[in-house]
Amino acid sequence: MSAKETIKNGHKLAAINIPEKSPKRKSFLRLLLSRKTLTFLRIISLVVIAGIIYLQRDRILQALGQSLSIGWWFFFLFPLFSLWNWVAVNGWRQLISATPRNSIPSKTRLFMVRIEAQALNFVLPLASLGGEVLKSTLTATDEGLKSSVPPVVLDKIATFVSEVIFVLTGIALFIIIFPVKRHSLFICAVLALAILAILLSWQKIFKFISRIYVFSNNSSVSKVITMLALRKEFRPSLYKAIGWHFLERILMAMELFVIARVLGIPLGLTEVLFASGLTAGFSLLLFFMPGQLGAFEGGLVYAFSLLGLSPTLGLTVALIRRGRQLVTCGLGLFLLFVLEKNTNKRKRTMEKK
Repeated sequence: MSAKETIKNGHKLAAINIPEKSPKRKSFLRLLLSRKTLTFLRIISLVVIAGIIYLQRDRILQALGQSLSIGWWFFFLFPLFSLWNWVAVNGWRQLISATPRNSIPSKTRLFMVRIEAQALNFVLPLASLGGEVLKSTLTATDEGLKSSVPPVVLDKIATFVSEVIFVLTGIALFIIIFPVKRHSLFICAVLALAILAILLSWQKIFKFISRIYVFSNNSSVSKVITMLALRKEFRPSLYKAIGWHFLERILMAMELFVIARVLGIPLGLTEVLFASGLTAGFSLLLFFMPGQLGAFEGGLVYAFSLLGLSPTLGLTVALIRRGRQLVTCGLGLFLLFVLEKNTNKRKRTMEKK
């Protein structure tokens, strides 16, 4: 079925012709996200990170020792992790419900798939696209990927927009409430302008993601994604998804608040939102790093220094968060390679019967 027929029968939306770009011409965004460019950026970043680790090895060892002082409180981070992922699932399911398909997965199923996808993103250097491919595959219906790819890609866009809003909110709070030095204000302004530039070019980024993401160059699915995003009837669902993911970002910031409280670090809610917003900005700009390696650590160290706190404390909090990530990554990989495998075996057995 063509893209026009899918839209007409599923949502009764008018088809929009999307001109394909000439393969000979490459935009700046396409060149920036090319495999060679991303590989080069990863190598340079890893070299820089290795150099920083060597030069700051004493401070890193000190932060590692301090991170162990969290003790049993470490396990209280996992209910919070589950909560913000459950909130994010609501945003994803909102988009699934608004797209044409013959069945909608349960929230529990989407929650498990999301955990598995996060684990895959943590270990694969695919700019967070590996997990999205997995999400599309595991939530596909009998109609194939054309039923699962659109909501996954649109959810990625909603997540991106909510992160940009969160970053700008955190930086704005810092500039308005706290007295800042000139160099601090300059760096925050540069970061805010960079994020704002990304936000203003969201349509180009959206079209690019919808093209490179769809499997086997399936242009019909890519057109369905773009048509849905541009229709007024679909926008309320997209806005609700952005709202859910913004709430997710706030709950993620609360993890930093809990860790700081346990360690006795004097951080209020405003400081937490700023530190989380700044680190989210670093993560957006270093999207090409697997597991956002160095982004959260560097962002949190810099945020703590701007707040007049010891950078070592920022690194301590970052290492605790990394520890939680490693545990949840292991859980996600277990769900993916053990439970999913057993589930597929049971399905094949039932089909044979």
